[in-house]
Amino acid sequence: MAGTLGTLVLISLLVGRDAQAEDRPPHLVLQTGIYAALGSPASCGPSLALDVLPGSVFERWGLRAEYRGYKGLAEGSILAGAIFEAGASRSQLALKLLTFGGMTDAAAPIIGAGVDWSFWLLGPIGISTVADVQIIIDGSSTRPALSAVLSLHLGK
Repeated sequence: MAGTLGTLVLISLLVGRDAQAEDRPPHLVLQTGIYAALGSPASCGPSLALDVLPGSVFERWGLRAEYRGYKGLAEGSILAGAIFEAGASRSQLALKLLTFGGMTDAAAPIIGAGVDWSFWLLGPIGISTVADVQIIIDGSSTRPALSAVLSLHLGK
């Protein structure tokens, strides 16, 4: 995860300081949808995520919290991490790089990174797709996992 976070910091430095950083408004996005995964404790289930990009001095950086359910909402993974908004055409499209850590319901740590594409359809309503790679550290059965999330989102 440190390597992924270092990569995000490097990208941020290469992109340079945003000339309008002080004018960047905060963004809050709530996403709900479904995910499919290979190598994870569950092959599919519900997903709920919240992205917070405070703007101002944080520029394109933000935080993400996500819950992915295994058997409905009774069991699942809790994930949290950093967001870097790599590109945005605020009226229609945003591309965010993600890095995260978390726990499964069996207390197995998870680390990962991914990409979130968000497309607004009407006002604050839109669709998002997330593709990510995870490593689930479960004692001797540490394994990689791939997942994709399709969700509706509210917020800009």
